[in-house]
Amino acid sequence: MPDNWHGISDIESRYRQRYLDLLLNEGARRAVEARSAANSAVRTFFAERGFLEVETPLLQPLAGGP
Repeated sequence: MPDNWHGISDIESRYRQRYLDLLLNEGARRAVEARSAANSAVRTFFAERGFLEVETPLLQPLAGGP
């Protein structure tokens, strides 16, 4: 595990080992928490107004499912 003072210096390691980056990097953790709060607020806003959330697969070349 990298030390708390220097954190992860290699950019590729930060992306490949995201869990370590979130443990050691306060700024990255705040960004993830802010994004999560924003997503939750948007979902709550629309859910209170009767909208349904529909998941649309973006990376599947063939349509499938029920």
